[in-house]
Amino acid sequence: MEILHSDEGQLAWMKGYAHGVQQADMEARGVIPAELKAKLPSSSAFASAVSPSPDQLSAARDAIKTGWDSTVGVEVTE
Repeated sequence: MEILHSDEGQLAWMKGYAHGVQQADMEARGVIPAELKAKLPSSSAFASAVSPSPDQLSAARDAIKTGWDSTVGVEVTE
C-alpha cells in the first residue's frame, strides 16, 4: 500500500492516464514532470467529483438487475 500512495506509485498511475488520488498535492508541490502533466487533465477537473453513497449504489444495482434483460437481452443470475 505504501508504494501505491507514494509519489512514485502515483506517478505510475498517472503514466497510465489514471487520475492519481494525490494529484492535487503533487501539482502543488511541482513533482509531476511537465511532459506528463501536459497529458493529464488538471486536478481541478475532479474537484467536485463525489462517490455514490451505499444507498445510491444499491439502487443502481437494483436498476441494472431489473432492467438488464429488457435492455441487453441477457439473463442476469446471482
